[in-house]
Amino acid sequence: MERLTPEQRVIVVKIYYQCQSSVVQTQRGLRDIFGRNHVPSESTILRIIKNFETLFTVADRPKSGRPRDLTAPHFFLQGYLKEQVYANKPSTIEQLKNSIRQEIQEITEGDDSDSRQRHSNNTQYYSQAEKRAHHNALERKRRDHIKDSFSSLRDSVPALQGEKVASRAQILKKAAEYIQFMRRKNSSHQQDIDDLKRQNSLLESQIRALEKAKITGNFAAETCEVTKSEGVPMPGYNDTESESSDSEASRTVRQSKKLKVGGHHH
Repeated sequence: MERLTPEQRVIVVKIYYQCQSSVVQTQRGLRDIFGRNHVPSESTILRIIKNFETLFTVADRPKSGRPRDLTAPHFFLQGYLKEQVYANKPSTIEQLKNSIRQEIQEITEGDDSDSRQRHSNNTQYYSQAEKRAHHNALERKRRDHIKDSFSSLRDSVPALQGEKVASRAQILKKAAEYIQFMRRKNSSHQQDIDDLKRQNSLLESQIRALEKAKITGNFAAETCEVTKSEGVPMPGYNDTESESSDSEASRTVRQSKKLKVGGHHH
């Protein structure tokens, strides 16, 4: 799309500045207005902007006949162009530029009340087109945000790491499964922590009882208390290991007694 009417070029200028001088964003906005097959090229947009900023004008008069870039919704722009801009049939290029410059100034500024009345229908079309372009831009931004969120969620799920073609339904399903797995894992860890706390509390009470027996010399009573507390099952406590330790302790005591008896005989 290289041939544009002054009105279309004014739309290009407006969308360009609304998109903060981004040619790519401008082309996206114009695609919603002119149609996918009638978007101006990057060089055309930059040339229009350069002329507008330096001369406050747009390109020269297009060739005779209906410009091939005009689609059905823009036919009225062509009629308006012939009726208003070229009605006086300027004889020189300078007169043509002056007429275009004046027309654009009236369109963009709208200082003259007669000009505002004359362009009321045209301005309404611009307003609707700009609103539609703005709405489409917001919708694209929303869709991009959702897409990025799903990509981030996919990369956070171990089962989907490295998977680039996962559907959104698959991402949500795997993410829900991973959340349930982590909840069960956290619950199991919390139970282990609670068990260890109870075991530590029991061991601390036994230590305090033995320390008290050491001070008072009443080993029998305190040992009884410790024995009672030892009878309470503790998480991770192994009866087999305890019996084995008791047997080893008994053997050690018997060996000690034998050594003492042998010493008396000598």
